[in-house]
Amino acid sequence: MAQMTLSMKKFVDELIKTGNRTTAYKNAYPACKKDTTAQAASSRLLTNVIVLAYYEDRLKEMESKRIATPKEVMEFFTSSMRGHIKDQFDLDPSLQDRLNAGVQLMKRYEVVQKFKFDERKLVIAEKAVQDNDEDIEYVVEETTYEDEEKESNV
Repeated sequence: MAQMTLSMKKFVDELIKTGNRTTAYKNAYPACKKDTTAQAASSRLLTNVIVLAYYEDRLKEMESKRIATPKEVMEFFTSSMRGHIKDQFDLDPSLQDRLNAGVQLMKRYEVVQKFKFDERKLVIAEKAVQDNDEDIEYVVEETTYEDEEKESNV
């Protein structure tokens, strides 16, 4: 079985950095001077299963570091709303910025709450089915968020 060489790793890293296969190949393999040769060799190298797997692993690793988790987003909006985050001039956020952060936070909170409510309805329906082994159809009434708000305001 073929091993992953340092040049192959450098090629993948350069490919991720530059986005250009020819340039990445020429940087990883400095002996290659012609663009046409580098282009053909880089295409052939990307058909190698080991190189392709390493490339995909590196992309997944970079993506997981780059994308914020929902918890991070919620924490950021909370910090902004409370005024803990300063702007680029080291000033406190304006009232409008804090209000906007609160609005964005509540939008996300509603989505989380709606998901939890829907999940709870599903668990209740599954429990009812498990309690009765008969062939009874259990219907869970679908309610919208507007219906819930009306019920809570009454």
